[in-house]
Amino acid sequence: MPANDNPHAYNAASRAAGIGVVANVALVVVKLIGGIYGHSAALVADALHSLTDVVSSTALVWSLRKAGQPADPEHPYGHGKIESITASVIAGLLLAVAGGIAVGAWFRIRHPETLEGPTGLALVVALISIVVKEALFQYKLYVGRRLNSSSLIAEAWHHRSDAFSSLAATLGIGGAIVGGVPWRVLDPIAAFVVALIIAVMAVAIFRRSSLELMDTQLPADTLEKIRQAAAQPGVLHVEKVFTRKSGLNILVDVHLEVDDNMTVLASHRLGHEVEEQVMRAVPQVIQVLVHIEPHHRAEREGRRPMAAKH
Repeated sequence: MPANDNPHAYNAASRAAGIGVVANVALVVVKLIGGIYGHSAALVADALHSLTDVVSSTALVWSLRKAGQPADPEHPYGHGKIESITASVIAGLLLAVAGGIAVGAWFRIRHPETLEGPTGLALVVALISIVVKEALFQYKLYVGRRLNSSSLIAEAWHHRSDAFSSLAATLGIGGAIVGGVPWRVLDPIAAFVVALIIAVMAVAIFRRSSLELMDTQLPADTLEKIRQAAAQPGVLHVEKVFTRKSGLNILVDVHLEVDDNMTVLASHRLGHEVEEQVMRAVPQVIQVLVHIEPHHRAEREGRRPMAAKH
């Protein structure tokens, strides 16, 4: 089984997600009050966006705790993939919310006679939301990058999309207040822009999580670090490096060519040395599967077709 996951990393990610839950619950209440009593469709749409943040942050806390569980006989590679699954679910939720907001906004744009002018209360609440959401974005992005957590990074961008949507709502509300009755349509137009922003963010999050679920190779700079770490004395050629991400962790398969006459014991020791060096070079790596091949025979008979890949 793989080495134990880092429980401290998952706890730190869970704390960050938990802070998001508390902040978003407060924002949902404040935005709904401001949107309803401030007569702003854009702010109500923004409140619905924050409500999806509450749901997704709660799901994220659960998934991080589940992903942090150690490997077991049924899940020998750990439970990390649930983090990517959660990110995909968050993306789907965002798309659904974006669709609902867009339909409602489009109806109001086509029927401007139903619109009430937004008030200063809605404008103040929208401005507060921008500040809070941007702060949450910066905090979660920092923690997510430090821990290499795709779902936490996805949640951070969810907050950034909410900040953008609050900005759009602010512009629409402000324009409607300043312009008066002829410009009230700016409020539902802002709500429609909010929906587009949410949809774009959802597609980006889904793409990132899907790549992880498909076991896509890690970036070239990470592969190069692994190659350099694997090139220990006794390794004549690093033939292949395959990587995949599982939650906050990385799993590595590496094929090494050694002298044809190296003993089983010596190659076994070399494999352990390579494993230790790769883990030192890339701390997120929790398992390195080393495959040993004879170097001179590979040169004579030709390497396998996938040898040219990273």
